[in-house]
Order: sequence, then structure tokens, then C-alpha cells
Amino acid sequence: MKAVITAAGKGSRMNPSTKAIPKGLLPLFSNPEGKLSAVPIIRLIIDQLQAAGVDDICVVVGEKKDPLITYLLGEGLKITFVQQDPPAGFADAVAKARAFVKGDPFFVHADDGIPLSTRRNLLRLMWQALNQGPDAVLLIRESDNPSSGGVVVGKRVGDHIEVSEAFEKIPHPPSNWALTAVYAFSGKAMDTIAEIKPGRTGEAELTDAISLLAREGRVIAFKLDEDELWLNVGNPESYHVALELSYAISKGLDIKSAMYNSKLGALIGQNR
Repeated sequence: MKAVITAAGKGSRMNPSTKAIPKGLLPLFSNPEGKLSAVPIIRLIIDQLQAAGVDDICVVVGEKKDPLITYLLGEGLKITFVQQDPPAGFADAVAKARAFVKGDPFFVHADDGIPLSTRRNLLRLMWQALNQGPDAVLLIRESDNPSSGGVVVGKRVGDHIEVSEAFEKIPHPPSNWALTAVYAFSGKAMDTIAEIKPGRTGEAELTDAISLLAREGRVIAFKLDEDELWLNVGNPESYHVALELSYAISKGLDIKSAMYNSKLGALIGQNR
């Protein structure tokens, strides 16, 4: 199984921390082997991907590539690196890994967020669904602030949503089903992604590829439940939430209890 991790963004919303390092090296709390630790989020992402069966990983790097490459190679990980410079959008970043994917199905995972569930393996669920024939499987969440990122519209069918269209950072989004930055794509989906040109935002957006795949094929989504989380390190407010919740969970609280005991209720609603 293959995965592409996009780590080429400038991370300007997290300056000055990200002037020196990419977002993927920002730490969250974890509890490996019963010891509380601060672990770079990209390592946690890789651990989740490997637990789902991924054994071949490509990291798309940008101008701050050196500390990221040094860290990952120092961890003894076998990684393929490709460069995106300058940053030209999420779809453009994924397309840089076209030669790595070689027509095989693959995950895409941004380096600034991670899903948490103690009840089910979300990535394995997505991969199993992909094997049933859709062109893309998405992981979405209900958000109190859907205009800040990508959203999808669609129809509930059983345990999933049949996606009809996706939008990127529009003022009045038609739903609050916000995209997390985790996707599973069929091998042929890469051809569609690579064709996307800069649009309304000035960048080549992955949501445009998702809309095209939904029109020409089939895209489905699974929604995070109330006892599941999306931890995001992309801006100071969401990083504050991610630090507090990852600490509480690492100290033994379940996800619902961690959210209940948090004093950051409004921010959790925006970022979960």
C-alpha cells in the first residue's frame, strides 16, 4: 500500500515557529509504551498509515525540506522524497508524486492534521471501501467553521455519504461537512488530479479534482463520529486544541472525556 504525505506548505499561519521548520515537525503529545512524549505530528501520521498496512511512503517537501528529511531519515524510515517548489496548491503537491504512485491506489495525507479514534481504524476502513470500486474515499467532519477550508455536499447512504461536489474556502458553504486532509484514491484518480489547473483561489485545489471524480465516477465519504477527533496544527487556535486534547488522551482519558473536560469548547467545535 502506498501513501503520499504533503509537507511542502509554508505554514505561514504558524509563524514564527514555521519559519525554521515545516508544520509536520510540530509536536503533539503521545504515549508510546506508557511514556508521555512530545512527538512530531508527521511521525504520528506515519505510524497510523503503517498500522493501516501502508509500506511505501512518499513525502512531498518544499523549501523547508532539510530538517524534515534529516528527522525522517534519522528515524530509520524508508521514504521517497519529491519536491514541490514553489507551493502551487494541494492538487499540484499530490501530482508531484505521480511517478511514485505508478497507477496504484494510494492514500493522501497532509502533514498538519491527524484523525483520532479509539473505536475503529479509520484508515483501514477507508482502504477497504476503496477496494469496493469508488474513485475516492474521503474522511469528513462536522465543523462550526466550514468556510475555512474544503467542504463536500452529498447524500447519506447507509454508513457513508455519496459525494456529489466539493468546494474550497467559499464564504457561504452549502454544508458543514468539512474535509479532513485524509483521502484514499484509486490509481486512475491521479490522472485527474494531475490535470487540475489553478482556479478561483489561485492554486490547483484538490477539491476541484474531487468534484470532477464525483461527476465522472464515484466518490464516497465517511464522517467522524462524536467520539472521534481531527487534530489540526495548522493555526494557533487549532494547535492549542490539539495540544490540550492530545495531552489528555495520552494521560488516559477517552476522547469524549477529554473533550468534556476541556475548557476550549468553542474551538473544539471549529476544529474537531
